[in-house]
Amino acid sequence: MLEADCADVLVRLPEGAFELIYIDPPFNTGSERRLQSVTAARDEQAARVGFGGRRYRTHVRAEMAYPDRFDDYAGFLEPKLARARELLAAEGTLYVHLDYREAH
Repeated sequence: MLEADCADVLVRLPEGAFELIYIDPPFNTGSERRLQSVTAARDEQAARVGFGGRRYRTHVRAEMAYPDRFDDYAGFLEPKLARARELLAAEGTLYVHLDYREAH
């Protein structure tokens, strides 16, 4: 698994090597996006309730935030999409997950 800015990774990948690429870029919502990565451990005294009434305590492993606003959204996406096309095998499929307000 690679965790990095895609601009740093895409240049290192071999052209024509992928049969499927799924891209899920920021949606350009105009608001700040905040993400947390948490781990959960069973703890009958904890407040968090999960499946079957089991209780869990959570620990935040990592947090990040970014402004989800681009003055030139198409310009932001274009180099990533162009590189994704180069990475696809001849029979490959590219899926791009966009917000419905940006899809057209």
